[in-house]
Amino acid sequence: MKRKLVVRVLIMVIAVSMFAALLSGCTKDELKLFSALLNSQPVYSYESVASVEYTLDIVPTASSRPSYYSDSTETVYRVLGALYEGAGYDMSVKSTSDKEYSNVKQEVIVTPRLFGGRLENLTTGLWADIDGSDNSKSNLYVLMPKLLSSISKETAGKDYLTMNLGKVYDLLSAEAGFDMSKMPDNAELAELALEVAKPIMDAIVKAALQLKPDELYISGSRPYTDSNWQKGVIYTLRISDSGLKKLVRSAVNDIEKEVVKEVLDAAIDGTIAIIASYADVSEEYQDMLEQLIGAKEYLDKGFDFAYDLAIMVANEYLDKLEGVRVLGPKGFTFDIGVDSNGFVSLWDGVIDVSLDFAGFEKRVLESSYPSDIKRIDFTIKIFYEMTRINKVVYVEMPEVTSANSVSVERLIEASMAADSYWENYYSSYMPYDEDYYSGYLPYEEDYAPCDEEGGVSNYSWSNVAFRPVW
Repeated sequence: MKRKLVVRVLIMVIAVSMFAALLSGCTKDELKLFSALLNSQPVYSYESVASVEYTLDIVPTASSRPSYYSDSTETVYRVLGALYEGAGYDMSVKSTSDKEYSNVKQEVIVTPRLFGGRLENLTTGLWADIDGSDNSKSNLYVLMPKLLSSISKETAGKDYLTMNLGKVYDLLSAEAGFDMSKMPDNAELAELALEVAKPIMDAIVKAALQLKPDELYISGSRPYTDSNWQKGVIYTLRISDSGLKKLVRSAVNDIEKEVVKEVLDAAIDGTIAIIASYADVSEEYQDMLEQLIGAKEYLDKGFDFAYDLAIMVANEYLDKLEGVRVLGPKGFTFDIGVDSNGFVSLWDGVIDVSLDFAGFEKRVLESSYPSDIKRIDFTIKIFYEMTRINKVVYVEMPEVTSANSVSVERLIEASMAADSYWENYYSSYMPYDEDYYSGYLPYEEDYAPCDEEGGVSNYSWSNVAFRPVW
């Protein structure tokens, strides 16, 4: 639980940093883009396409290699780079719902590119037809990659995995003790999400307005027309290596302690509210809720000490990091499109990391051993475009038959039957009755034979009693 809390805190810090980048200098373009990112207009329907590509290059130290460095080490680095070259995924989404989010239809198609794009037949899809008021009418359909479907005999030769939420919930309720009838519906979750998001966003904005990185990050704007001929404006965001360090240092030092506490409280309170909506479903959710409430109390009591210590340690490491390059020449460079209705509809750019690993080990980690890695270059190219926002979007469910699909309910029932079979098998042929075994199996001289009361007896195979070995 504590690790999850740390992850949420890190996510909030990153969000604050990004907003600060957009607010620096408070230029007209930055304020417009910031306003678009905070746009809280509901989205009921849309189509989107996305493409993500990764590259990795581990550059070994050219000279004075450590004595333990070997050719095989360099081979590993080259293999890793080759595996990442061209890796990524393509994704398309179609989604539509009513204004209460109680009836939702969605199609998601994903094609991963792994091992340099050399591994094929990985396309998968998910279709959802959700009736928020009746789980028995809510269905999911998953297009299984050929590689995955061939692993199990139950799914071999099948294209789709189907799931009726009503039937699956009934099975889970019976087998795992979950009361799925108390699950919040989509409309309740959508309303709760809006309630939770507002105080979190308000706290982030308050924190962002206190930052003073003293650098401009929006380099300009230009007209934009998306693939559906929707007009808008593109803003170019650039964060360099030095700009990133200024941003992080400002996030550490310029945000007031009370505002940091407000951001953390909003995040934790929001999480507690969401988990509380599931608390009646199972004891696991109830335990999670109690742990979160305990974490909030712990944070309230120890916040001042933890904050002062964190600021001191963060500044110490930021000082060490000043002489270490983290981002490559492109840094964070993104074209961000905002349509005429104020929705952010385009992200197109790159995250260019070029970590001076040798310097990082020496200055930040204070390692006395020479590194066999000089630099780690890692890039992520991202393209995402959303169109037909709040317009008519058609989502067609796949044609699923008993011949081309297998249901999750059937797999669960088969698994339950198998578990029951083995339980009966072991209870019939390998009983756990203590009277059946009353001593250890003697093995050479490690164990002395026992009499029926557990005491050591004279060695004689005729009077050895055994206890269960498990």
